[in-house]
Amino acid sequence: QHLLNIVTRTLRAEHADFFRYDATTRTLRLDSASGYADEFLARLREHVFVEGDARGLVGLVAAERTPLYLPNVLEDSRYIIFDPSIRSALWVPVEHAEQLYGVLTVVSERENAFSETDQRLAVLFANQVAVALERALLFQVEQIRRAEISALYDLARKLADTDNVESVCNLVVQHAITTLPIAFARLALLENNTLVVCAHQAMGALPTPAVPRERIPLAHLPYCRAILEQPQPRLLRAEDSRPSAIERAWLGLDVVAALYSVPLYAEGQPVGLLLLGVQNPAEQPPLGIELLQRARSIGDQAASAIRRAKLREQTEQRLRQVQALHTIDVTISASMDVNTTLQILLPTLLAQLQADAVALLLFNPSTHTLTYLAGRGFRSRAIEQSTLGVGKECAGRAVLERKTISEPNLSAHLANLQRRFLVTEEKFVSCVCAPLMAKGQIKGVLEFFFRTPFTPTQEWQQILEAFSVQAALALDNAELFRNLQRAHTELSLSYEAMIEGWARTIEVHEQVPAGHNRRVADWASRVARALGVPAPQLQQIRYGALLHNLEYAFLPPTLHRHEECTENKAELVQHSLPQVYELLSSHPVLRPLLEIPYSYHENWDGSGYPRGLRGEQIPLGARIVAVVDTWEHIWACSDEQVTPQSARDCLLSLSGTRLDPHIVRVFLQLAETSEENASTM
Repeated sequence: QHLLNIVTRTLRAEHADFFRYDATTRTLRLDSASGYADEFLARLREHVFVEGDARGLVGLVAAERTPLYLPNVLEDSRYIIFDPSIRSALWVPVEHAEQLYGVLTVVSERENAFSETDQRLAVLFANQVAVALERALLFQVEQIRRAEISALYDLARKLADTDNVESVCNLVVQHAITTLPIAFARLALLENNTLVVCAHQAMGALPTPAVPRERIPLAHLPYCRAILEQPQPRLLRAEDSRPSAIERAWLGLDVVAALYSVPLYAEGQPVGLLLLGVQNPAEQPPLGIELLQRARSIGDQAASAIRRAKLREQTEQRLRQVQALHTIDVTISASMDVNTTLQILLPTLLAQLQADAVALLLFNPSTHTLTYLAGRGFRSRAIEQSTLGVGKECAGRAVLERKTISEPNLSAHLANLQRRFLVTEEKFVSCVCAPLMAKGQIKGVLEFFFRTPFTPTQEWQQILEAFSVQAALALDNAELFRNLQRAHTELSLSYEAMIEGWARTIEVHEQVPAGHNRRVADWASRVARALGVPAPQLQQIRYGALLHNLEYAFLPPTLHRHEECTENKAELVQHSLPQVYELLSSHPVLRPLLEIPYSYHENWDGSGYPRGLRGEQIPLGARIVAVVDTWEHIWACSDEQVTPQSARDCLLSLSGTRLDPHIVRVFLQLAETSEENASTM
């Protein structure tokens, strides 16, 4: 405007105009004017001159790059009259270094107003205008580049401080929508041949064609698949007929006029796609070379940041998986109860594999069926009552084929589903079933259910395999523990039956009333509990009491308690005890049972045999059995009629000599408070 004012004064002209050239559209529009009334100025601004079009002469001068002078404009039909007072005009191209910036027009209300000197002076002014415009444009480009570099640096700094993939995507989309002349920006990540929308932002009231976390297979997006195959951005116009209706809707071509697609590559591999939409090409021309470079720079930064964030998330996820596996290992090692293990395992599976529900089905090899054992994430309890046969549904096929089976669309097989409530009530869309195998045997099946479409990735399957091994180990350990408990119970019952069988055999040899040894064992157990004997030792005392007179099984059958106790009999008993002990103590199972039979004949005052022990040197079990057995013989073996009081007096008479006084007192207290009496023992 300043230069136009100088031209007007210097050439004594009434008006001067500058029409700026647009190389993209090859058109010229009024940029600045001097001396016009508002009415004529508005008409000039509305007009567009086309390069090479002689009408109006501005386009002609721009095309020929040669000055043109009309002494009388009314005599040239090409001239367009904007101001009727104009009589002569001069058009000069404004160019520098073969770069056209526009056309300078100088007009006068006088005919033949400009001499040759004026024309040369106008060319000089045009050159000055060209130099000034070049400098201004260079300065503007420099400012723009500085702003772009500053914006890219700011984006890089923010991305460096972000280690979350979702946050990275949102930052990239926000940066693109605020720094580029676009209508919307969208970023989708590539996951297992599926594009997942992670961030989307639009200008103004523009509709949002994509939903965050929306997943669509690449098979439905051939245009996007072709873009991802080569790391080169592409421009797609709305009128392009190549994309299908589904792809056009997903790309947003129904709400914009053009779309720019930037593939995101990191370490030579595609990680996603950045989509930039242009809503109105008339106001926002499709991205040029400079904007293309800016978009690619944003895309390169986005790809690197996404790759870095993914690696961090994968590292943290693997750490959590290792910690979870360790926790499950510790639980399996610390507890043989499968329910305790499953309380840790199932919530961990839901969290690590990001499923909506999980069920563990137990395999019965006898009936070839799968029954529910435990689960998490179900809305109803219908699955707890279900039973599946081998080969039925996804879980049955996993058992039959001994491999992981996935079903991405359960509703498509609704007619063949035995458990239809999984679709109708639980609203599951997809499922994955993994067989649980230990030592080559099927133990059960893990079922994972999803309420959104799901396709397992290779990494997901590897995680599933690791947890499946843990689950199979837990089931196998539980089964082994149950079998061990069953075998232990059976062995204990057999062991006790053997002891009781020996006790009955001894009763026959000793010729005492039937049940004598059992009654001695029952009372010995009661006295031991009253004395505070620990529970693990009670069973040994009971077994020892049943066999307290074991030596009689090795004596001649002519010797029994109803005969007069002779010195010969005592000598035989005393002599047989060490032999019996030596014979049986070599067996580790029988050795703990021999303590009471071997020490039963020891007396409190030390007069007993075979070792002559006294007082508390005598094992506690032997002292207890001595008291109980003496009480039993007082009632069973006396020829005179015995009363409770006489029995007590007899027992007390042996206290301190044959028997432990303390145990005698405890026994008599129990006998007095017991519902049983001496006559029923």
